[in-house]
Amino acid sequence: AARGMLPIAGAPAFVESLARRGVPRAVATSALRHDAEALLSEIGVREHFEVIVTADDVRWGKPNPEVFLRAAAGLGWPPKGCLVFEDAVVGVHAARNAGMRVVGLTTAHTARELLAAGAERAIADFQGFAWPV
Repeated sequence: AARGMLPIAGAPAFVESLARRGVPRAVATSALRHDAEALLSEIGVREHFEVIVTADDVRWGKPNPEVFLRAAAGLGWPPKGCLVFEDAVVGVHAARNAGMRVVGLTTAHTARELLAAGAERAIADFQGFAWPV
């Protein structure tokens, strides 16, 4: 706790590379806005997200797709054109329910669990991860 929040390895560089390439980016989280904004700022990526949709912005939580659909709408992209990075099984379900592709992050669940939930692949971190997917 004294060191603060640590990002997933390679995530800040990956987000920055997407921003440089002009790839639309959003955060769709079950966290409250204050917490999400604080976390994103603490790890140095807040400025790279055009849209942030939080639990404060939706009526139904994951696995309902509302949070992801609002994020896509905020970016002006159709859900089928969106790729979600998600670490929770209910989040994978929510993204798939929205008609989006999903890459699972094995920070909270195993690759097997995320793939069974509908992720098309699972990664441990963003080290060496390249766009496009």
